[in-house]
Amino acid sequence: MSISKQITPALAVCAAAGWLAVGVAPAQAAAAPAGTAAAHPVRACTYRLAHVRSTSYLRVRRGPGLRFRPIGRLTTAGGRVAGSCTTTKGWVAVQTSTGRSGWAWAHYLRKVAKSQPAAPAAVPSLSCTYQLLHQGSTGSLTVYNGPGSGFQPIGTLNAGGRFAGSCSTADGWVAVKTSTGKVGWTPAQKLRKITGR
Repeated sequence: MSISKQITPALAVCAAAGWLAVGVAPAQAAAAPAGTAAAHPVRACTYRLAHVRSTSYLRVRRGPGLRFRPIGRLTTAGGRVAGSCTTTKGWVAVQTSTGRSGWAWAHYLRKVAKSQPAAPAAVPSLSCTYQLLHQGSTGSLTVYNGPGSGFQPIGTLNAGGRFAGSCSTADGWVAVKTSTGKVGWTPAQKLRKITGR
């Protein structure tokens, strides 16, 4: 039997199992047509990161597979993550802390519960002052009505200004007041405390 006849079946098995990646230049992978990304299912379940160190992160990709370009990341400090209750090719549709929709590998997610309609969480005293961290002069950060991206977005915080927030965190989220006066929650890792303890 020739070497090519021995190798070809082995390569087919590896490709089917997902162990073999097709060699595509990064520029080509990033330029995949918009229609190739899978539709995002309803994110009705809640997850926590599993097997991810506190100093590391989990990439969120544009579609359910390694060939799709990264569009964000999930961290343990970000707290709970809203995601689809079922997987697509081993990937879960999720929402990042900045509100972007994408896909994360299910191996690194542990389902906590099926989401209930998000009720506003009790808000602690807003006696500390914060600024946005690493959002640029024109950036903004989404504020939710509870401590997690599975809650309803209620507004944004704009870069460059200061705003009131809670001095303590809940699952890695800080209670804050938006410029329109609404009180909600945003990820602590995106904020820099200016005053307070």
